[in-house]
Amino acid sequence: MSTQTMNKGTAVVGFVLAFVTGAGFMYAVDRGGGAKQDVATADKASGGSATGGPSWKQDAKVPVSSDDPALGPKTAPVTLVIFSDYQCPFCSRVEPTLKQLREQYGDKIRVVWKDLPLDFHKNAMPAASAAMVAYLAKGNDAFWKIHQKMFENQQQLSEENYVKWLAEVGVDKASYDKLKPQAETKVKASLDLSKQLGIQGTPNFLIDGEPLTGAQPIDKFKAVIDAHLKKAQELKGKGTPDAQLYAAMVDSYYKQAAPPKDDDDEKEPPEDTSVWKVDIGHSPVKGPKDARVTVVLFSDFQCPFCKRIEPTF
Repeated sequence: MSTQTMNKGTAVVGFVLAFVTGAGFMYAVDRGGGAKQDVATADKASGGSATGGPSWKQDAKVPVSSDDPALGPKTAPVTLVIFSDYQCPFCSRVEPTLKQLREQYGDKIRVVWKDLPLDFHKNAMPAASAAMVAYLAKGNDAFWKIHQKMFENQQQLSEENYVKWLAEVGVDKASYDKLKPQAETKVKASLDLSKQLGIQGTPNFLIDGEPLTGAQPIDKFKAVIDAHLKKAQELKGKGTPDAQLYAAMVDSYYKQAAPPKDDDDEKEPPEDTSVWKVDIGHSPVKGPKDARVTVVLFSDFQCPFCKRIEPTF
């Protein structure tokens, strides 16, 4: 097709689907592929059980407690707090990395789960609530089994499947219905915490308070963890007891994020009325060359957001 230029009757509109705050991260944050997690050795040492064990809380700038599902002992020198979403493809992608880290570092690290179901993922909040029901009803091991099911079956998240998967860990429909309001409250509390901490998008990590964003390669995690292990050893050498180590580590690494702006404070940017000349060249085209409006789409066959726009076209 010949190059189309602008005239009074033709507007060429370019949609650049870059998703800077979403898929624009090279290692991806969501604003797929299932992952498997070894749950056979989910640690009872991770703290108080939701089924009646002693409750505890580690007060820190990034608080964790027995209300949070966790893998690894609460006295681990390094703690990875993950804010995640069961429908997020990038969250699924990071699960094998977490499994590898657990295998390599053992009890030197602890992974603490925090829910951050994103608004545009319609199944994320129900999935998070169902997983939390498992935690409330049957404890840590049951939670991680449901957690694994959610990510292995990310395209089949549904109420019917939640009931089925919960039954597999010993939670019947009546218990599910009874505990769901409490579970939803806990998920919303996690959401509120994410806002307080300035967390946006998933997956998002606070490693002893130090942020690491997106489904990063394992070497990125290891670099941070190795540095933190040295710091933990230094703090313990100065007399910091195990019970206070997490708070001391967070004090060393956490930096307060800028508070989110209120909607009233945000001004709408002026409308961009620029009209661009786009060289169509020999690009694949649908529609007549003399159409009054031309939509130029820059896209990526592996991008999940690009896939979502196809039905609209």
